[in-house]
Amino acid sequence: MARPIALLPEKIDLDMARLLERIALAIGGLNSTVSGGFVHQIWHQRACWTGYARALQLQGVELDEIDVISWATTTPIPGRARFDTLVDPFDAFVPWTVMLGERDQRHWREDLPFTPVIPTGFSDAPLILRAIAILSQHAQATGDISPWLSLPLLLARMGLTRTPLPCLVAGDKAMRLTPRDSRAIVRRVLRDLVAQAEDGLAIVIELDAERRRWIRLLGEARKPGALRALAVLSLREPILRPEHVGRTLGLSRSGAGKA
Repeated sequence: MARPIALLPEKIDLDMARLLERIALAIGGLNSTVSGGFVHQIWHQRACWTGYARALQLQGVELDEIDVISWATTTPIPGRARFDTLVDPFDAFVPWTVMLGERDQRHWREDLPFTPVIPTGFSDAPLILRAIAILSQHAQATGDISPWLSLPLLLARMGLTRTPLPCLVAGDKAMRLTPRDSRAIVRRVLRDLVAQAEDGLAIVIELDAERRRWIRLLGEARKPGALRALAVLSLREPILRPEHVGRTLGLSRSGAGKA
């Protein structure tokens, strides 16, 4: 097998610099807001669904985030086409989430299924570009979903994030080909990473606003009843059906609908 090619631009133009700045701002926001607590736990689960959906798309599997959520919460979505395949598209999800939760701090070279080629200027390049250079080699060395899923862990091990942020799954299918214009590929990956990071930050803000709304409602309720449990359930699971709410909270179907 040919040695993988590292995508590392020799120069950073203005457009690339702006993308790097946006990524840094979004990741900085994520680092400061998802450091722990109840909202962090909920966000982490949502981010896993988001990141895994993006990895499936990069792998050429035509599933969206809503399909991953439906599978993870065993909640069928009316109108969604059934995905029939001989290969289980979700078989890598649990091992990936387990790996993301590991506490030991390893060097970024560990666990790579290939020997990375360190290009000229690697140590002087921004961490994001270093990670993309390694990601490109991983994608060329391995044809499965693992390269795309490896990026959050790689970014954490390189020191860009405090912990692996599951939403930071990004890439480009052209990474697996012999690149003619590596700068164009790197720009697309940067834009993808910007979108993933900014969407992840938006979810944190949305979850915190929803948490505050529930706190206000519970404070105003004379008889909260099942409201506390419903608040937790609605924050944890973005798709709720009356039957599921009823089973979880011990309510009748009519009671679940009112809740």
